Amino acid sequence: MKENKWEEREHARSCRQISLPFEDGLSFLERKDDSMFQDFSIWFNASLDHPDLLLSLIDEDGCLRFWNSTAERISGYSSDSLLGSRKWLSLLYPDSEYRQRMLSSLRMIALVKGASVTVETKIQGKDSRFHTILWVCSNMTPMLENHLSGVVCLGVDITARWEREKSLTERVATMSALFDNMADGVFLHEVDEDGCPGSFIEVNEGACRMLGVKREDLLAMSPISIDAQIQREEMPSVVIDIFRKGHHTFQTLLKKRSGDIVPVEIHSHLFSFQGKPYILSIARDDSERRKNEEVLLENHKFSSSILDKSPNAVFVIGPDTRIQYVNESFVRQFGFQTEEIVGRPAPYPWWRSDYWINMGELRVAMHDGIVGKEKHFIRKDGEEIWGEITAVPIREEDSRLRFCVLTWKDLTTYKKLQEELRLNQHQLQYLSSELYVAEERERRRISTDLHDSVGQNLALSRIKLEMLKKRTKGRDHQGAIDDVLTLINRSIQEMRTLIFELSPPMLFELSFHAAVEWLVEKMEEEHGLCILFKDLLMSDEIPMDIKIFLFRALRELVMNIIKHANTTEAVVTLSRFDPWTITLEVKDNGVGFDLSSLRELGRDPSNFGLLSIRERVNYLGGFMQIQTLPGEGTKISLFVPVEGEEERSSEIDEKSQDSAC
Repeated sequence: MKENKWEEREHARSCRQISLPFEDGLSFLERKDDSMFQDFSIWFNASLDHPDLLLSLIDEDGCLRFWNSTAERISGYSSDSLLGSRKWLSLLYPDSEYRQRMLSSLRMIALVKGASVTVETKIQGKDSRFHTILWVCSNMTPMLENHLSGVVCLGVDITARWEREKSLTERVATMSALFDNMADGVFLHEVDEDGCPGSFIEVNEGACRMLGVKREDLLAMSPISIDAQIQREEMPSVVIDIFRKGHHTFQTLLKKRSGDIVPVEIHSHLFSFQGKPYILSIARDDSERRKNEEVLLENHKFSSSILDKSPNAVFVIGPDTRIQYVNESFVRQFGFQTEEIVGRPAPYPWWRSDYWINMGELRVAMHDGIVGKEKHFIRKDGEEIWGEITAVPIREEDSRLRFCVLTWKDLTTYKKLQEELRLNQHQLQYLSSELYVAEERERRRISTDLHDSVGQNLALSRIKLEMLKKRTKGRDHQGAIDDVLTLINRSIQEMRTLIFELSPPMLFELSFHAAVEWLVEKMEEEHGLCILFKDLLMSDEIPMDIKIFLFRALRELVMNIIKHANTTEAVVTLSRFDPWTITLEVKDNGVGFDLSSLRELGRDPSNFGLLSIRERVNYLGGFMQIQTLPGEGTKISLFVPVEGEEERSSEIDEKSQDSAC
């Protein structure tokens, strides 16, 4: 006797095996008549052809004798193609070894009276799909005197159920693996009658590792025994909160077996199973996060201390344009307290709407940033102050705006000094102009006095000496009289020159063109400088104060050429830049100079003439332009506006006449 095993399952879920006796050399009686199987076929078709049951009859040789319609539908093979042969085995069970074991087992069932077995097998249908069938195989007692026997098999297709069971098993295995391999500790416990957490029903490996306790020991504990912070009397309030909201998140301290304390953050959830409440708690080790928070807090304090010591106001704006932080300098300079500012949208009242009139401009600054832009602000007390604003956007790795840091530098004192300087410069220009007018008035007065008094006296003295000379003709003192006359004539000539130098009469008596020509000729005669004069004005309708200024400026500029240019040629041009502006241009081909040396005209006394000209031009509303390079000569141009200056045209003349009176 041998024992043969027929493995009915090839999958890991569970395997059922049957052991049946098998006798080598066993002979089977020949069948003389198949009519009894036909009778059974009619009976089975009528009574057992159920739509969900597979029914088959196999004789002692393994030949199929009956195959109902349900079996045909599931396998895809008709009974006509299978009956009377053993090819059903090769079609339904392609694996030869598996097929041989199954055939042997069926023979054993056929030989053992009353033998019956339940087994699962996988059959391959005609469409190559596999179906899991649960079979009940029983011995069919011989019904004729020839002792013919066989096996009747009744089966149910459990493919869908088997797949569901397999899926469920895999899910349970996956959930179990996830449950045990979670880094966080998971605790499942009941709630006792006092509203306190009961003993643990289930814990995962993460909970055991977190507390350093074996699973069986931890299951004998409860949340009260491991919590080092929440007292027993406080537990019901926590449970009540969980029951009220269905969940609760809190921080606490857990005790390890070693006595160490573990800070954790616990997320508890309420659920019901079979009508009984349970609480599932997930505990996450909070040690690293708390350390990081402490480090961040220290860094924040350090950064805040640095920002608070900064002399500049600093404020941080979030992506929603609300102010998140201001330093002490901001509070001190703007007069607002921190709680009045933080959380408010920017711009706030201290940001004047004249400059950023809407939120769009603020958002542009937050997106693109700004550097050193001057803004007008208003303090809490209403005082207007000036500042220089710089905006630096801080972004996440994905370029999203995290916040924007704005720095404000107080420019109020600087602006006040700048305004004072501007007023002083304006006053200086005014004083310079007044000095110029006073000087010209005094020159005119002195020249008039010299002409009317000293000049007249000298002329009268010369006349009387000439008369005296005629009366004393032939006497010894004729030579002395001639000497006195010579001195008087020389004095008269020098006085006339001095009068012209002080206030040329041709400016008031002749045309401006004639006055300039006289000045050019005089400079050529006295200093040997060849001057080319070009008059492109085509008109002499120039206000008197402009004439006097241009005349004086021309003499000063020509004297500078004589002193410093080291040249014998110059060009003087009068023209109109436009209908409202006169241009005086003085050009030489001399040695030139470095223009940077004139950046501070007032520091060098030798530059006082140019400084006076520049201030007078600025006061008149014009400007002076200097073009020069070492070795390439110099060109100085004065642009003087004459439009709307009629009231100035007689200013100097009137003041001079007033002084003369």
